[in-house]
Amino acid sequence: MRPLSFALFILAATAAPVAAQEWSGNATIYGWFPAIEGNQEGPDGQPIVDVTAEDLLDALNFAFFATGEARRDRWGLYFDFAYVDLGSDAEAKPPFTASASVDTSIWFLTAAGTWRLRGDTENFIDAYGGLRYYSVGLDFDVSGLNDHVQHGISADADWFDPVLGIKARYPFNDRWSIYGFGDVGGFGIDGSSDLTWQAYTGVNYAFTEKIAGNLGYRYMSIDYDDEIKLDVDIYGPVLGVTWRF
Repeated sequence: MRPLSFALFILAATAAPVAAQEWSGNATIYGWFPAIEGNQEGPDGQPIVDVTAEDLLDALNFAFFATGEARRDRWGLYFDFAYVDLGSDAEAKPPFTASASVDTSIWFLTAAGTWRLRGDTENFIDAYGGLRYYSVGLDFDVSGLNDHVQHGISADADWFDPVLGIKARYPFNDRWSIYGFGDVGGFGIDGSSDLTWQAYTGVNYAFTEKIAGNLGYRYMSIDYDDEIKLDVDIYGPVLGVTWRF
């Protein structure tokens, strides 16, 4: 299924029940400003570029992040979308000598059901479980070639991961609160990631009853080895606005 078709199907399938049952909820749009580090390999399984911690890819081309939830009583529907496009220079693995331009685009969509373990709208702990769809594109342009380094390689892959997570919110007063979530997924199921996990924590400031600002930090780790090999960590600050309805 094409990524856009999948997203439209999820939204269409859930919009009508939410409206009919008059669920409450929220929607948040973020700017995510991440860096990326890790190892990436082409479709033939041969290492092309080894991006270590010293070769941090910190050149952000574009990023977009949005999340939302609709809730009725203790049940809810949770959605999370992110798109990250990063690129910079890196060095080939020793003993080879070559420089490379690496561009990595990653987008994912999470759709999950939630269950309120305790609390209310302002102070809560929720469990959630569902599916996360990934689409990844890798582009390598290598100079200083020798027999072991390839030039002008592109690869892409897409897959689904089951995910399980926890999210929580704690208010300090009428204006300030702290919010966070974390989940794990993949679990080595055929066609899924070997393991993926993420964590977010941040503070919220309520400008009005319906509008709040968000400032936080998000870390995501992806270990996937099928159509391509992707073992990367993506992390950085997040700045956003939440609308409650």
